[in-house]
Amino acid sequence: MAPHIEPMLEGLTRSEQTVERWVREEMVLRVRARPLDRYSGLTVLEITVSQIAGGRHVADQLARSLQIPISDAKLLALLWRGMSNDEIAQTLGVRVGTIKSRLFRLYQRLGVKRRPAAVLRAAEVLSAG
Repeated sequence: MAPHIEPMLEGLTRSEQTVERWVREEMVLRVRARPLDRYSGLTVLEITVSQIAGGRHVADQLARSLQIPISDAKLLALLWRGMSNDEIAQTLGVRVGTIKSRLFRLYQRLGVKRRPAAVLRAAEVLSAG
């Protein structure tokens, strides 16, 4: 991970924070770098490790509640977990273009136009259940 830290820190000069994600099998490592304050030059690194799918029960609950196919529910569960299109494609072993077209169809089924609205719909279903 050390060779990845230096580019992250260089990215801080261009923005408020940088986030890197690495996906490996069923785990996601997220590293967020942000300045401690404007003046000290110190940087805070926040490192989290989480499972990406959140268990089959999340997808099952989404499929039942939203009346969508289980494949779409799995995709929505990955969105709900905050994964990018690249991470989802890597996890499912498909191309990014495939993920984009599947997301477009999923948004149509859910009656939403954008990713945040789909994630909000998933969060509503999961918090109610």
